[in-house]
Amino acid sequence: MTHATGAGRAAPRPHHPHDVVMRGIAAFKFVKAALFVLLALGAFELLRPALMAQVQDWVATLAATYDNALTRRIVAVLQRITGLSVKHLRLVGIVALVYAVLFVTEGVGLWRRQKWAEFLTVIATASLVPFEAYEVSQRLTLPRVGALAINLVIVAYLIVQIRRHHYR
Repeated sequence: MTHATGAGRAAPRPHHPHDVVMRGIAAFKFVKAALFVLLALGAFELLRPALMAQVQDWVATLAATYDNALTRRIVAVLQRITGLSVKHLRLVGIVALVYAVLFVTEGVGLWRRQKWAEFLTVIATASLVPFEAYEVSQRLTLPRVGALAINLVIVAYLIVQIRRHHYR
């Protein structure tokens, strides 16, 4: 049942529990994308300060809440822990941006309730589970176990949803 509102538009339907879960998964993907963008920015900062300054200007233009100090902290951490060559840092930045694009694509698709996004998320997330499991086996930490558990739950939930809708 819909009720007329304002200019004759139908009132939005109540959120189905599935929609709430999908939006939660989408939000998780957006957070992961943001973290990978920060990683990429940090890696590129180590390569070329002039490039990073340009990127920071673009980001500052697009988002007034951009935290330049956070990027500097990420760069400092990367400098201390990586010891990577310029070639490897460039690769880290590129891979991080690719993952960010993937996570944003998944997030937008899930947010808009697109079936293709469910399939993409299952494939992309499940493909990373073996690497996450290996990382947990090498060093057991709460964030690693948490990330692995969250990703396993997401994959299982989406598989159930895909199968449920497939057999209707």
